[in-house]
Amino acid sequence: MARFLSGFTGFLLTLALWLTGPVVNAAASEFDPGELGFSASVNGVVSPYYRFYGLARPGQPMPVSVVTPGTDRFTLTHSAGRLVQQGPASWLWHPPGDSGVYPATLSNLSTGEVMTLQLFVLTSLDEKQQGRIKGFRVGDYPPPRPGQAIDRKPAGLVEVTAANRGTWLSPHFRLEQFLSKQTNDYPMYVMVRPKLIIKLELLLGDVNRVLGIPADRFHVMSGYRTPFYNRTIKNVAYSRHLWGGAADIFVDMKAPAGRMDDLNGDGAADRDDARLLYDLASSLPERHRRPDLEGGTGLYGPNAWRGPFVHVDVRGTPARWGQ
Repeated sequence: MARFLSGFTGFLLTLALWLTGPVVNAAASEFDPGELGFSASVNGVVSPYYRFYGLARPGQPMPVSVVTPGTDRFTLTHSAGRLVQQGPASWLWHPPGDSGVYPATLSNLSTGEVMTLQLFVLTSLDEKQQGRIKGFRVGDYPPPRPGQAIDRKPAGLVEVTAANRGTWLSPHFRLEQFLSKQTNDYPMYVMVRPKLIIKLELLLGDVNRVLGIPADRFHVMSGYRTPFYNRTIKNVAYSRHLWGGAADIFVDMKAPAGRMDDLNGDGAADRDDARLLYDLASSLPERHRRPDLEGGTGLYGPNAWRGPFVHVDVRGTPARWGQ
């Protein structure tokens, strides 16, 4: 009965947003989604946020453009590499030869709005020797399953150092939140798909607007996993975490830290609270009219060593489990 009521409550909250507008409390209404008055396409991923990033394959140019610029004037400044203007608000960034992160700034000269971009040049997996890159153990990706293009190994990984681990990827998420949980000295390596970050930003906004719960972050319990680490925890071989397209998350704004908050106000932080987050994540692609963000959503209750959480990914096709 509790399971039905929780799921029905999530449905009603979502329906209320569609029909009557946001359901908020005073604190949640202060949430700043970090959206600008324009959106930019960075390597094919559209973002409206004042902070965003792109992943460039070694030796391959990255397109950056403003979506429907209208009559506004835009400029893109970069810190390294070579920039070729393709149109009034469209550029092709040719990355430098070295992997790393190279800041850029996309400015709307007509309004003064600025989008700060972090342009990452990936470290190729071809640099891997005996399963390691510069001492960091990556392991080997499993061979792609027949007809599953999403199983192709990443073109490369982002090199993480003590200096860049705190890099903002978006208004509310940093690079370091998605590191594989294995212990290692610097450099470390990670993959975080930009579409996953877009989905998490939209979901965080829904927690505030739909549930009326003030939250400016998710606790990312698990983000990227190297194939090596994934095997050590005996997880499924084709987990979307290996490709940087998945995150296990929960809302953690109150004590005790490190566990899901009591979202439904019944005095307990349990599976019913995770179900509210699960319902939001499941309906997000349709609610926001973003079929490109479709993916898996999994509901996990608490056990002896952790609290409840929700799995979110951007595999491209719907998958639901645990509900």
